[in-house]
Amino acid sequence: SLITTGQQEAQFMNLIDKQISKEKERDHSEYAVVSLIKEKIDYLSEHRREQEAAKLIEENIEYRDFRMMLIDKAISQKDFKKAKELTQGGLTEAKGKGWRGSTREWNEKLLEVAKKEKDTPVIKRLSEMLFFNNQYTMDHYRLLKVTYAKEEWSEKREDIIQKIGRKRDASHWITSEDRALANIYIEEKDRERTLKLLQANVQIDFINTYAHFVQDKYPEEILLLYEKVIKHCARQTGRSVYNDIADDLKRMQKITGGREKVKEIVKLFRELYKNRPAMMEILNNNFGKASP
Repeated sequence: SLITTGQQEAQFMNLIDKQISKEKERDHSEYAVVSLIKEKIDYLSEHRREQEAAKLIEENIEYRDFRMMLIDKAISQKDFKKAKELTQGGLTEAKGKGWRGSTREWNEKLLEVAKKEKDTPVIKRLSEMLFFNNQYTMDHYRLLKVTYAKEEWSEKREDIIQKIGRKRDASHWITSEDRALANIYIEEKDRERTLKLLQANVQIDFINTYAHFVQDKYPEEILLLYEKVIKHCARQTGRSVYNDIADDLKRMQKITGGREKVKEIVKLFRELYKNRPAMMEILNNNFGKASP
């Protein structure tokens, strides 16, 4: 902000260059180096020296931030060939260094270009790959879906479901595959398979996340799942446990037939756990005191 002469500018640039040289001698210095180079680029841009700024970006293309700037510029100019070449270069470098996260990032950029070009085969390939390699993101699933004709999609969808199913862990913990299947079933409005998945994974967080989709059609079944898991949770002690139980019982009340079922469970708990004053207090505060 204070530079007014060419000499001061030279001092400013020289100071940054010296600091860049120092940073490059350190391990994990990329962030600091990129930040310093950006200071120079910002200065040049503020003084409307865009060609010099662009040259500086080109000279530092080995850094992810500057390569990305060039890609975004090429996309904005609709130079998709150049955008793909630059992105492919970043992808090749990331693969060579074993940077899996960066590999995904470059593939996302290639997908962005493919969408601009309406390149359906590439959109299919990349969206499916990114769906499986990025924790089953539903945005990629939906993008893949629209590339298929309706009569073709049902077969492809089942292939995806089977592939996810083969990756499921046999343990009792909820896995990303379980959540992916639930999300797909909900996306495809398949309430029957959603219910079966919930019945195979009777855990409160899983039920709370996905029961809303099926509880109108299968109220008795969902109430049964809630009852089973709440009774199991009630074996534990502690105010946080009791508060969670109260919250889940309130969720049950919103389901058809839930109010009567909750009354039964609360009555049972008052008999079984009458020697737990904290539980009795929380039940009384949320569901009223027991009738004399």
